[in-house]
Amino acid sequence: MNNSFSNNTAAEEKFNTLSDLYLGHEKTKLEKLEDIEKEVTRNASIPVIIIGIISALVAGAGMSFAMTLGAFIIGIPVGLIGFIGMAITWPLYKSLVKKGRNARAKEVEALARA
Repeated sequence: MNNSFSNNTAAEEKFNTLSDLYLGHEKTKLEKLEDIEKEVTRNASIPVIIIGIISALVAGAGMSFAMTLGAFIIGIPVGLIGFIGMAITWPLYKSLVKKGRNARAKEVEALARA
């Protein structure tokens, strides 16, 4: 197979990318490290997104209750619970990312030494 590309680096890069998909290639240290970071952040994002969505719905329900005269007393605490849930999402995310990074630290260290 003739892999000659006359001064066309974009075509050569695309060829290499596509051939790697079919033939496979050994991931570099950087690619492995990026995969670890993506996994850590994804694992932290999923529960935080779920908590954030549920909290926003609870806060919305609380505000709706508060706007009706008969349920005003119920609406305020329900809304506050929702707002508190939304407020904890960022610290929770940071905490989960830190925990995930600590759990994968030995793997990253071994990768750095390899």
